Amino acid sequence: MLCTCGHTWSCLSCLGYFIFISIHMISKYCFDLKTPVAHPLADCGVLNDCNMDESKIWYTNKDNVSKEFLEWIDQLGLILTQPICIFYTPKGGKCDIHTDGDGNTVDRVCMNWCVQGSNSLMYWFRLKKKQVIKFKTQLLLEQPYIAYDRSQVVHLHTQAVKWPSVVQTAIPHEIINGNTEPRWVISCDLSLKQSPSDGLTMKQAKKIFKLWMY
Repeated sequence: MLCTCGHTWSCLSCLGYFIFISIHMISKYCFDLKTPVAHPLADCGVLNDCNMDESKIWYTNKDNVSKEFLEWIDQLGLILTQPICIFYTPKGGKCDIHTDGDGNTVDRVCMNWCVQGSNSLMYWFRLKKKQVIKFKTQLLLEQPYIAYDRSQVVHLHTQAVKWPSVVQTAIPHEIINGNTEPRWVISCDLSLKQSPSDGLTMKQAKKIFKLWMY
């Protein structure tokens, strides 16, 4: 059916959540872009650096960034905070419910390009009160993250990641891939030049990318 904004909506039930998913959506957790560059990679062959049967997260070489992407973000006063990160999930796979970072930041976004992964969805949650937090460290990337049991969180929102989307990563979230094909995500953590390690908040990102939002 069509909503009043012209979006096509579908309704499904997954993991006990009753959710509505639009083809295009601007929410406080995720928004889609039509960027003037195709994607940020100079060499897409890096997507093959994985075992197709196992989930994997890895950084690309720091020089594996397209000239066009670097020129575009430079015009916007942005830089890459770290090398581009690739997330691979086999068909039917999923990740833990987790928060990127050490939990001290409550608002930080990344720009993600989703490759294949039809029917994959990203879920966002809030913590229930008085929860004991379990800490895990992603040793491959030497970056901390906080993992949660499903019993510790309450579902807030569900949305598909597109080509690309800006997504909130500082609150609990997870990805569940569909059963039909594998999924790669090309992820860029961006910062303002004057604060090159701080990342972007959702409010900052919506202001910076307002010309490309849809």
